Amino acid sequence: MFYNCTALKSVPEKLFEKTTKATSASGLFSGCKALESVPAGLLADMPALTNLGSIFNNCASLKSVPETFFANQTEANSLTSGFFGCAALETLPAELFKNMTKLTNVASLFKGCANLKSVPAGLLDTFTEVTNMTSLFSGCKMLEDLPDDIFKNMAKAKSGGYLYEGCISMTQFPSLKNCVSLEAVPAIWKDCTQLVEAPADYFPESVKKGISAAYIFSGCTALKTVPQGLFKDFESVTTISQMFLNCTSLESLPADIFDGMKKINSAGAAFSGCTAFTGESPYTMVQDGEQQVKVHLYERTNYPDIFGAKIFTSASSYKDTFKGCTQMADYADIPIPWGGISDGTKAKPTLTLTAAPAEGKEYYQLTGIVKSTEMKSGKVLCTTKALLPELIEQMETLEKVMNRYGNPISSAAVTQANSEAGATFNFNVQADTEYIFLASGTNAHGTTIEQTEVKIPAVPTGEADYERYIGTWTVTSTSSEINKQPQTYTVEITPYRTNESFRVKGWGITTLGDDYPFLLKYNEDGNVTIPTFDPQGMYGLTAYVYLKYHFYDPAQTPPYPIYTTDQELMKGSYDAAGGSVRFEGQKFPHNNTEYTVCGIDYAIYSGGQYVIWPDLFKAGYTLQDYAIGPYTMTKNSASVTKSGVKAETGIAPLAGTEMPKAATPTGVQRLIRK
Repeated sequence: MFYNCTALKSVPEKLFEKTTKATSASGLFSGCKALESVPAGLLADMPALTNLGSIFNNCASLKSVPETFFANQTEANSLTSGFFGCAALETLPAELFKNMTKLTNVASLFKGCANLKSVPAGLLDTFTEVTNMTSLFSGCKMLEDLPDDIFKNMAKAKSGGYLYEGCISMTQFPSLKNCVSLEAVPAIWKDCTQLVEAPADYFPESVKKGISAAYIFSGCTALKTVPQGLFKDFESVTTISQMFLNCTSLESLPADIFDGMKKINSAGAAFSGCTAFTGESPYTMVQDGEQQVKVHLYERTNYPDIFGAKIFTSASSYKDTFKGCTQMADYADIPIPWGGISDGTKAKPTLTLTAAPAEGKEYYQLTGIVKSTEMKSGKVLCTTKALLPELIEQMETLEKVMNRYGNPISSAAVTQANSEAGATFNFNVQADTEYIFLASGTNAHGTTIEQTEVKIPAVPTGEADYERYIGTWTVTSTSSEINKQPQTYTVEITPYRTNESFRVKGWGITTLGDDYPFLLKYNEDGNVTIPTFDPQGMYGLTAYVYLKYHFYDPAQTPPYPIYTTDQELMKGSYDAAGGSVRFEGQKFPHNNTEYTVCGIDYAIYSGGQYVIWPDLFKAGYTLQDYAIGPYTMTKNSASVTKSGVKAETGIAPLAGTEMPKAATPTGVQRLIRK
């Protein structure tokens, strides 16, 4: 009648004196936000009213109601949302509902009465027929206490969900034991932020018929504990979703709190945000064969005979159940879809390592084997024994060293490591050096790191024709591109793979020869060749260092381009009589013309082209004045370290993980001379 009359402040007492047969006053003053008071006898002439639902809904200025206002409403059966949103209402007269003995529905009666501070004793004594009191005091933010026996006569009430939702000032809650028909109590204490300990022996046995216990303590940020047996009669409950959502002070619960709830099939976010929970998540002890075992919520699907075959069938029914419960004692056992981190393991990995020089490659490769249990991921690392202490000092802990320098173990290798055979890893190492082989294994329970030492033997002595190349030599060219004069430089040849190859350091007129030793191939005939197809190393993060053949072509400017091929076009012949080596370039065809390699030196491959910069040339050499062969190499000394060129970092690379090759085109290219 006065719905949303937002300016209405008062009404005359005899307004309805002639509406004696009216049966409904539902929403009579709903939305009358300015209404401050009503006369005591306003409804006195309306004894037939049965529906008074929302009569003062959202009357935000209503401060009080006369004690005899409902005196003649003896037939009323619904007062649902009667004072919903009456934010100014602070007190209620004790006998306001004295004659309303037939009420059955008072749901949300005082919901949103944000300033209601107390309720008088006996106010609800006549609610003997009430069956629905859902959200009765929901949102009563200032309500501090209720009479202990306020629900003593509400034996027929069945629905009590959200009863105290948002009652942020309440710390004590009257018992519901007399509500012997009560079944539904979801969200009963939702957002009761002052609740520290839930009351004991609180619910009547009738709650065994209720199916939802969702949201019961959701948002109870001060809640620390719940008494033993609180839910002992909740045997029909199927959902506990968000039951303890964001209970940030909750530290533990009785382990058997869900023992009576064997029908649970939905628990989404039940403990999400319980960041202070340090105890073990609730579990039920069940008989499994000859022993008693703990069965947590996330393990119930493993026992269909006890908990049912159709539980937690959808991902949403258990999603984020334990999200954020990182302090929970069994957090590492909780599956990831449930909000935990469990990967199916029960304990930290165990690792057993063995390491030895690789068979047939003893002086340049190390073989390490990792055998593990319950590893889900891991890393391997091989470093010189001398370097490891430095790395630990630099990174502070061995685990940080592994995280920074370790090589990730592939999923296939993890599977092998967890098998009886174990996983095998080969590393390229330096001869005559002590190494430490390390492995880390990680799962949800933590990380295990083990290590073992191994000594790599010295480079073995090769055949006589191989050994004669080892030493320090002076290389002299025939001429040069610019000055047309012979050039000389000192190189050191060290064994790389006995009877197969060497490393040559110092070749050429750039500093790249010192920093990127190239491979010199030893052939069956006792002579040598210089391959150039593969890169010698990375220059910075994106460029590659190459050794390249030069040849003379007067049609190009400058007339000395470079040639890329997988053929070996620089051959060295050993002169036994003179104890020298002569390197000569070989012929190759290009565009129907035959050319001859005349020299060999370093270049940088960057941005799809070969370049060389002025600052890369050695002191004393004219820029871009590359040598022209043939080259004569005469020996200065045979004394070199047979262990070869040491790795700068001391960290051995995994065999098979060598530097990637740039997609360099074969054929003739111009060398960009900066």
